[in-house]
Formats: sequence, C-alpha cells, structure tokens
Amino acid sequence: MNSKFIFSLVFILHLLLIQLMGQAKHSKVKSNKNYKCKVDVIGNIYLFSNSEIIKHETPTYNLIKFSNKQQGNIDYIDVTNPMRILVYYQNFQKIIFLDNKLTETGPAFSIDNLGLVQITMVCSSMINNGVWLYDNQNNCLIRLENNIQPQINTGNLKLLLDADITPNFMMEHNSNLYMNCPNIGIMVFDIYGTYIKTIPLKNLTEFDIKNNVITYFQNQKLNTFNLTTLEEGNIHYMDSMILNNVIIQNNKQFKIYPDSIIKNEFNLSKELK
Repeated sequence: MNSKFIFSLVFILHLLLIQLMGQAKHSKVKSNKNYKCKVDVIGNIYLFSNSEIIKHETPTYNLIKFSNKQQGNIDYIDVTNPMRILVYYQNFQKIIFLDNKLTETGPAFSIDNLGLVQITMVCSSMINNGVWLYDNQNNCLIRLENNIQPQINTGNLKLLLDADITPNFMMEHNSNLYMNCPNIGIMVFDIYGTYIKTIPLKNLTEFDIKNNVITYFQNQKLNTFNLTTLEEGNIHYMDSMILNNVIIQNNKQFKIYPDSIIKNEFNLSKELK
C-alpha cells in the first residue's frame, strides 16, 4: 500500500478523533426564549413551556416529550430526583409525577382536596417521597409524605418570625429546606419545619446547592457561597451573546442562552482559584 495513502488515512483519522473528543467535551442543544430550563444531577436537560416538557437525555441527547393539556400550563418542574420528576400546575393546583421516561406514574393530585387554595411554590422532598408546599394565604410551609398526607405545618411564618416573607423559590438539600425571599435572603428550615437561620444572599430568583455550596447566576457572574466555610466566590462571564443562566452539574457547565444550551467540562473548584 502506498505510504502517502497510509499517511493521509492516519491524518484523517487523527482529525476525526480530535473532532469527536471536542464534541464529547462541548455539545449544544437548541432551545428558544419561550422555554425554561432545568438540568438534573445526571446531566439530562429539560425544557418546558406551556403544557410541554422536552427532555434531552444525556449523553446522546435523545428527545423525549411530555404534554398533558388537560392540566393547563406548567408553572414549575423539580428534577431533583430524575426518577420522580415533580410537575406543578398552579392555575389548577395540581401536581403530577413523571418517571425518567416522562411517563405519568399515577393520577394528578389535587391540592384543593387538602382545603388549600393559594399554593404558590412547591418542591420535592427526599423524605418518604414527600413534597413541600408554600401556602401564601396562611404564610406557612407544609410538608406532605407518601400518599400526599400533610405531616408538617409551620404555622404563620410572618407572625412567628416577625418578617415580611415573600418567597419565590425553594429546594431541599441534606434534609433542610432552603426558601428564597429576595428581600430577606435564603431562609433555612429543618425537615420538621423549624427555622434555623437566614443566609444573607438577597435579590436572587433561583439557586442550586451541591456539596454544601450554593451557586447562583447574577449580573453575568456565577456566584458561590460555601455553607461550611461561609466563603464566597464568583466567575465573571464575558460572552458576546446574552447569557440567561449557568448551571453546574456533575463537573459539567450548562450555559443557558435564549436560543440554546451549551455544555462543556467544568471543574468549579479549579475555576474559582
């Protein structure tokens, strides 16, 4: 076989290998400004708008779609547990759960059946397949378990804590509930609804917690707050395109743009040094 041909073949294969390696480290998913985005611990991407959820499965980003128009528009999804995805329809006060293939695992649960009419926020609880609710009418947190039975009710937090509580986001981490109040900070409660403290991070819309580190995107910066050391850090992004959010999951960075999500390898600890 001609040596030039062998050299050319090897060179082409080398280029293909470099391209494949680049794709493994850097991938792009199309989106649009109407879709909100969530990323689970595995790296699956969820886009949702109106009554539809589109899941891009990692690593191939095979598409799975879900829609239930009978329940109306989706207000929020919680993908903390990829095997038990919580979907909340606020207008109808209903919750459904999906498995990892976006198949409904049972009938929709109506919060109205509990006599509650102004549930403005929900999130998953890892305790006994639970759910946290925020009752805006009574200014209280409620935790449900298993068969969606109320187990915990904090009572009126505005009265108990003498604070103007206007929460907009909450999540559970390590058996504590972190509830964001932009004008106050992140209020922390234990699994029984007992108030622990307030973390003075104000004017947030959303955040994530991994390995006892809070991350949130604000003013084109990915900011961090270590719950153990109380140290803060940030990474400034100078992207030419509008950057809506940055999500870190499992040593991957997901940069959320109006028309796409770009994923690449990322080590948060190294980037902060």
